[in-house]
Amino acid sequence: MDNLNSGSPTAGYQHQVRFQDGENIPWSPKFKPSLAELQSVLHTTESENEHYVPHPSQFEKFRGYEYVPHVEDDAYAATVPPPKFIDIVGSREKPKEEYGGNSVIKEEDAKQALLDHCRQHKCYGKSAAQEMKITNFALSSALHYKLETFTEKRTVKWELEPYRGEIVDTEEDGYPPSPWEVQIHPSAMFQRETKTAVVPFTTSIKDCFLCHGRGWTPCRLCHGHGHNKCFYCHGTGHTTKTDFNGHQLREHCNQCGGSGKDSCSKCHEDGCFKCHRCDGYKKMKQFIQIKAEFANHKSDYILERTKMPEKLGVEVQGFIIFEQTSPRVWPISQFPERELCRNSQRLCDEHNAKFQDATILMQRHQLQSVPVSQWKYEWNGGEYSFWVYGNDRKVYAPDYPQKCCWCCQIL
Repeated sequence: MDNLNSGSPTAGYQHQVRFQDGENIPWSPKFKPSLAELQSVLHTTESENEHYVPHPSQFEKFRGYEYVPHVEDDAYAATVPPPKFIDIVGSREKPKEEYGGNSVIKEEDAKQALLDHCRQHKCYGKSAAQEMKITNFALSSALHYKLETFTEKRTVKWELEPYRGEIVDTEEDGYPPSPWEVQIHPSAMFQRETKTAVVPFTTSIKDCFLCHGRGWTPCRLCHGHGHNKCFYCHGTGHTTKTDFNGHQLREHCNQCGGSGKDSCSKCHEDGCFKCHRCDGYKKMKQFIQIKAEFANHKSDYILERTKMPEKLGVEVQGFIIFEQTSPRVWPISQFPERELCRNSQRLCDEHNAKFQDATILMQRHQLQSVPVSQWKYEWNGGEYSFWVYGNDRKVYAPDYPQKCCWCCQIL
C-alpha cells in the first residue's frame, strides 16, 4: 500500500511477521520436493536470474523517497541533497587570533644536524661537516597553513535481505523520517568512515521474488532429475569395443556402472538448490537503506621565502602557532603576513563552495611555523650552504661537496 502521507516519525511498536509452525525454518535438501513438483516449477516459471530484482511496482512509495532507485548496486544509489546551511559564522562573534612563538637553533646544533644527515647517506663524506667554517647564517620560518573540512554525504537505495523472523518496523508503525532526520553519527571527527542505517518504517516482508516463496530453485542442468545421461555410453549403460580378432564386445559402462546415468555435477543429485536470495527462508525483507560517507578534505598552503623547496615544509612538523575548530572557521585575517591571510581566505572560500552534494559537519585550520635556518660555510677552498628545517631538524644540502656517487649529485 502506498504511504504518501507526511508527518513526523512516531515511536511506534516494532512489527514481526507471524509464521506457522516450522515455516521460518530454512529449506534444506532433506525437504526435497517431489519430481512432479520440480517438473511443474520448471514448466511454469522462467529461468531464475540471480541478478533479477522485483519490478518497481512491487516497492512501496513513501513521501520524500520517490526518487530512490529500485537497484541494489551502490553505484546507482541516489544522492540525498544536503540540508541548507545556516550561516552561523556571521551570527557569532569572531574569536581572537593569538599566535605563539618559535625556537632558535644554535650553530653547534646546525653542524650536528648536518653531520647526522651525512651519517644517513652512506655515500656522503663526513669531513666537510666536521671541518667546515660557518661564514653566515639567516633565520626564518616557513609558514604551513592547513585547512580540513569534514563532510557527510548520504545516498539511499532499496535493499533486499532474507527475512529470518526478526522483529522489524513497518509502515503500519509510523511515518518514515526524512533522510537527514535518520540519526547516523561518525565515530570520530575528521576520519574517513562509512556507515549504513535502515530508514525506519520502510520495511516490508514479501515472498522471495526469485523462488516465489518455495525456499528452493530447481536445477536446470538436470531438469530436476538429479542426474544426466552418461556422457560415455550416451545413456545406454554399456559400451562396445573390438577385440584382436575384430569381434565387437559389449561391456557395462565403467563410468556409470551400467545405469546410463551420471550424477548431476551441479546439484549433486538433489534436483534443486537452496534459494541463494532468501537463503531458504522463503521470504525477503525489503527496506530503504541510507549510506553515510564521512570524508575529510585537506588543503595546504606553504609560505617560504628562501630557496628551499616549498614541498619540504609539508613533510615536517613545526610549532603550532594558531588553530581553530568550528562548524565553519573564520579565515585568518590578523596575521602580519598578508599573503598568508589572502590564501587562508581563498582556501576557506573554496571549501565552503566545493562540496555541493555533502553537508559540512566541522572544519578546522591550523598554522604551523616551521623553523628554517640557512647556513653558509667554507670548506677546502669552496663556498657552500645548507638548510636546517622543522622541529626534528631535517637537512637540505643540495651542494654538499662530499658526495661520492652520481645519484647523490643529482639529488
